[in-house]
Amino acid sequence: MARPTSFDHRLVRYEDVHAIQPEDFRAFVDAANIRTHTRILDCGCGYGAVTREMLLATEAVRSRGEIDLIVDLIDESTVQISRAKRELQNWQHIDGVSLNFIEGLFPDDIPPFSTYDVIACKMVLHEVAKDQQLRFLKAAHQLLTREGRLLLWEICLSPESADFFRSVVRLKDKLSGYDTMVQRRNFLTAQELIDLFAKSAFGRVDVTREFVYRFDTRKRFMPEFGGDESRFAEWQSFVRRSGEELTPAVRTSMRYLDDGITIAFDIKKVIAIAVRTNEVPEQTAFAAAGRVPN
Repeated sequence: MARPTSFDHRLVRYEDVHAIQPEDFRAFVDAANIRTHTRILDCGCGYGAVTREMLLATEAVRSRGEIDLIVDLIDESTVQISRAKRELQNWQHIDGVSLNFIEGLFPDDIPPFSTYDVIACKMVLHEVAKDQQLRFLKAAHQLLTREGRLLLWEICLSPESADFFRSVVRLKDKLSGYDTMVQRRNFLTAQELIDLFAKSAFGRVDVTREFVYRFDTRKRFMPEFGGDESRFAEWQSFVRRSGEELTPAVRTSMRYLDDGITIAFDIKKVIAIAVRTNEVPEQTAFAAAGRVPN
């Protein structure tokens, strides 16, 4: 049984807070390469947005009986699992879809003898403590079928912005009372992501999409600070002081903006694939190309 977590209280919708575009979700679904009978693990499913988008994207072919999906959704939060059940209620009793909700921790609470063609992790890896991230990848590799795919949707920091971003988010989480996030979160730079996968059984990770996440402090005011002006002002002041310590070149590259009401800046996200073979997907490869995204 899962333990209490900050995600029992953080009830945001990421499409709003993170300004997610439909094409971003589409790229994530396309990376799954869903064909015929597919078993999927929606790892750290939250309120079920990834599964929802996969079901929407495959609706036409499912209706023709060309594919069927078995989706296990796992989350450590009782509240998030309940949200996912509500979000996905229209698909829980239709042909070609089997949804199984697991309240628990990955990989400990995955049913015995489970294997998956796709493990989808949207904004999950950075929620795993640094000393547990390699174990997380090992478990994912073991649970995948041959040719199975681990899909990542992750923040990918530049070395110049990493300390700034980590400190900004850490204080936000602390002021919002998200204790487990403060304890565990570990946002990776591009090089750290490469190195982590190089140490894993996957050996490498390959990027399919890079896009910009416009971090906007004001968007956090209601969903995360509950409209508390005092705590929000404390955070804004910290972000402002920290932003002033960045070099002009870094602020320019981040399109850093402080208009007195909100503070906004760009952070890169990536969608990436790791495959349980030595074959390289026909995508932009971090490891193969020796290139680190800006």
